Parts: sequence; structure tokens; C-alpha cells
Amino acid sequence: MSNVLMVCGHPNLNESVSNQGIISEFTRLCPQAEVRCLDRLYPDWKFDIAAEQQALRAADVIILEFPLYWYSVPALLKKWYEEVMAHGFALGSTGTALHGKRLLVSVTVGAPGEAYRQDGAMGHTVKEFLLPLLQSARLCGMEVLEPVCSTGMMFVPGVSTAADRERLEGLAREHAQRLCGAVARALGGGRMTVKAVRLYEQGFMTEPFAKGGEEGEDRFDPRVRYRSSLQNYVIDTGSEVILIDTGTPAEYPGMVPTPDSKIYIGSRVEDYVSALRTAGYTPEQVTKVVVTHKHEDHTGELRSFPNAKIYIGKADADALGLEGPNIVRATFSDGPYHNFPRSQVIAEGVRMVEAVGHTLGNSLIIAEDGGLFYMFHGDVTYTDEALYENKLSIVYEDRARARETLDRVRDFVRANPTVYLSTHTPLGIENLEALRVVDLEVPVESQPVGDVAFKTASGKYACAVCGYIYDPDQGDASQGVPPGTAFADLPEGWACPLCHQGKDKFSPA
Repeated sequence: MSNVLMVCGHPNLNESVSNQGIISEFTRLCPQAEVRCLDRLYPDWKFDIAAEQQALRAADVIILEFPLYWYSVPALLKKWYEEVMAHGFALGSTGTALHGKRLLVSVTVGAPGEAYRQDGAMGHTVKEFLLPLLQSARLCGMEVLEPVCSTGMMFVPGVSTAADRERLEGLAREHAQRLCGAVARALGGGRMTVKAVRLYEQGFMTEPFAKGGEEGEDRFDPRVRYRSSLQNYVIDTGSEVILIDTGTPAEYPGMVPTPDSKIYIGSRVEDYVSALRTAGYTPEQVTKVVVTHKHEDHTGELRSFPNAKIYIGKADADALGLEGPNIVRATFSDGPYHNFPRSQVIAEGVRMVEAVGHTLGNSLIIAEDGGLFYMFHGDVTYTDEALYENKLSIVYEDRARARETLDRVRDFVRANPTVYLSTHTPLGIENLEALRVVDLEVPVESQPVGDVAFKTASGKYACAVCGYIYDPDQGDASQGVPPGTAFADLPEGWACPLCHQGKDKFSPA
């Protein structure tokens, strides 16, 4: 982000919990941005006008970061603005240096948000108090972006408590994440477009399912439920359309939730191909499909893309019996990628990374674009709460390697501004829409599970882990179960023929 400039106008930054925290986190998330703190550069308030103007010339996105003082900018920033934004540089017939640049205001206020309403104590919104600043930027030919604002950011030494400081530090980190997302959007997200393919919604999963993989399900409360859904993703690089997984088969009957269901992915929004069209793409446009793992809710419509190259881990390709000229068994021979030892280049800026554990051929995909890293992880975690709490789900083929993969994922998101794109929680879609960057120190706030749509059972049973459907009319020849065998009559040792989970992982379909 060498084309991003932040100018901090706080007159005494060392004494500010909020603004100092914002700058610290922003610098961590956007390490290539240039940050100029005016009080530190110019303690005498005598600016190097040429240096300041040169920094502005070099920037594509200019961030003004400050606390609101008396409904305006601090005097230090006002003086900088008046002297640096000079006639002949920023305005006037020859003052075109800032034309086409984007201005992003980052502002903190001490009063709570409800005070900044027309019917509140301040009588106006924060944005209304910023109008003179925003209009002056327009006069200079700049594109004005939506401000990033945080309210209730007051800390009074000797009065505020340690708990107050901790709260403000968390708010400052969250503000910096929103700021980083706004910068990425301002830069057009780079050259790529990432979209969600929405398949199921309004489901749930239980806490033991999502977090009980190492400590045991009995250590967690089955009454605690997290939101669940099913979505996959599309990466449009401008020259290629790349799918990450292909959902459930069109004929998949779905699940019927019961009080004992450990996960219910919800009711269908659309079949995969229809949902892909809703996202703006046709099967004919797809050049590559990258499969995170073999389970049927990730591979259900591979058949719809016979002309696309399909990349999948060797163990999972073998398990599915995939053959054909378009099947590419990943070799991960393109060297390490950050802290992941093995990776394979799929396209410029797109890597398939070996991430064994959930399955023996499990992979994740990372797209790097516009200063952000988009991580499509399949089922490394089923819900983001497990990522923040460092918990494995109960679904894995190799627990030790699943732990190793989760550790690497957490190390990666600590070191890089990452948008975490989950498959089985609506947080995946919400993270993408907000370009929300993971901060492991600031967990996402769990939202209540919405209304669950109940349907009539068909007599078939669906594996909650991989989507396999047991049909009594067909039985299971692979395990010697004849047609006509009801689910309740299956042998005690019978397991899902695809992911090898027991009968307790099945729900009525």
C-alpha cells in the first residue's frame, strides 16, 4: 500500500488511547502505508511544506486521522490544511496536484453515538460536522469517500478505569480494521472481484460440534447454537473465473432439523448453478474450480463444469475416484507460501495451500489482492467463533494435522490483513461484504440463530458432515447393506461411506 498516506492531526498523540491504538493497528494491517503524525514530525507546528506536498502527490488514497475537537478538526490539522493545501498546489487554475485522489476521513469522538443525531444532544450527525472539510476536499478535485467514525472514544486519565482502557483499545483495533477495509474498497479491491454463491441459509450448529474436536463434546453446551449456512465463492481475476467448491448436488434433498441435530445448514436458497448465475456468472465462463476437500457439500456440482480444470488434493481426488483430462491432482510443488510449507499457483495472486486434517486431501485457497488476503478455508473451522477461540470441530480425518493447520491459519491471520471466508456460517458473507479483517484479539460478536424452517422427513438420512444421503431404497452396497434397509436398522458399526462418520452424525432428510 505504498500509495496510501495517513496524516494524523492529533496534537498530543502520546496521550491518546484511541487514536494511538488506531494508528498502531492500522500500521500492522497496512504496513506499506505511509503514516505521518504531525505532532511528532513538527512539535513546533512549523511544517515542511514541500515535504508534505510531495507526500500528498505520491498518494492515491489520503487518510486524515483525528479526534473531533469542538465539532471540527484540531488546530494542528487545521493549520496544516491551510498551509499545505495552498493555492497553485491544491486549488486554483494551476492547482491540480490532488485531482482524482481519494480522501478518507478517520475520526473519533468522545460522546456516545446516540448524542450525534438530529434529536440527540449534539443536534447533528458526525458527518454533518465534517461537511466543511469534505467540501474543501471536493474543491481540490478529490473524490470524498464515506468517513470511518467511532463514537464513545473518551478516556480521562485519573477517572477512566483499566476496563475502560481495554474497551477503548478493542474499539480502536476494530476502527482500524474498518479503515483498512475502506482503503481496500477505495483501491477497487485491486484487480480481482470476489463474490459469494449463496446456497443455504438460516441453519444452526451446536457448540459441541463446532468446538469439541480436542477437548470432547461433553465439555461444551449443546444448548449453545451458532448460525449456519452454506455458501461457496467465485474469484474473478479479470481474465479468469475461478470457483472455490461447487456446493451440494441439485437433487440433494437437504436436512430436516431435530432437537438432536448437531448441524443443520438451513433451507435452500438456490441450487448451485442457479446461485452462480445470480452471482453474475454462467458455467461456460468458469475456467478453473479449486476444491477445498472431497465432501459432497463442496463437490456436488463438479459435473457441471466439464470444460474447467478442477484442482483437488490427491488423497481426496482418489477417494472420489475422479478421473479425466480436466482433473488436476494438486502437487503443491510451487514452494512455501508465507508460513505454509507447500503451495500451488492457480493464477496470478491465487494460491492453493496444502492444509491436511479435516480430510487427508484438504486444502485452502488464498487470494492476495488490493493489500488484503482472502482466505477460502473450506471447513478448517465451521464457525468463526472457533477460529477466535482456537477450537477444532469434531470433524477431521487426522486430528494432529488438523491442529497443525489451524495453528498455521491463526499465525497467518495475525501476520497478514486477512478476510476469512467461511463456508458454513453467514459470517463468511458478512466478512466479504464488509471486507472485515481478522483480529484474533477482537472476537466477532455472535448473533442469535434466526427462525429455522422445519420440513417433512423423506425417510432418507443426510450426513451432517459431508452431505452424503443414505437412501433406504438403495441401501449401501459398499458395506453390504441391501436395498430396503431402514436407517434405524443399519448395523451398529455402519459409517458414512464417504467421510466415515458414524450414524450419530446423520439427520433426517
